[in-house]
Amino acid sequence: MFKDRRKHKRRVLQYPASIALDADKQQGCILLDISEGGAKLQVTDSDNIPDHFILIFSKQGSPRRACKVVWKAFHLIGVQFETHLTGANVTTLVEV
Repeated sequence: MFKDRRKHKRRVLQYPASIALDADKQQGCILLDISEGGAKLQVTDSDNIPDHFILIFSKQGSPRRACKVVWKAFHLIGVQFETHLTGANVTTLVEV
């Protein structure tokens, strides 16, 4: 049986977000779950995602998090936030 080794409790959701690929180019994604330490994202193609990027949670460009990719699958990526969120911030970061 699979043992969950996550350090932080995940909040499952489906929320539109964007990945900043460079100063003026973004790629849409779906935020599938989030925790204090990271998130799981659904993307068009994980091969086009850089190892480090800024995840943008709204069309206005804020809030945002610097991310490091820790795993990739065809349409999914797991990221670690370079600065962890607090539990309260995870709850209010995205409006569901």
